Amino acid sequence: GYHSAHETIGELADKADEEGRPVVELASEQPELQPYMERLTLEQMHILRNPEEYRGLALEKAEEVATLWEAKLKEENLW
Repeated sequence: GYHSAHETIGELADKADEEGRPVVELASEQPELQPYMERLTLEQMHILRNPEEYRGLALEKAEEVATLWEAKLKEENLW
């Protein structure tokens, strides 16, 4: 379940920090995680191996907020 997965990843993150290894590398070595690791797409594996590159929906959300406020400011003749 969620709690067990959360604990497992937390433990792997601690171990990764201690050993200076990527979490995904340690996860790949865990037999109980193999069914999940095998279902990951290449894009998901890339994100796990390079988390510093992951931006998620940040760009899309920022554009939505900017568009919303631009419309509100135009309504009030402040734009």
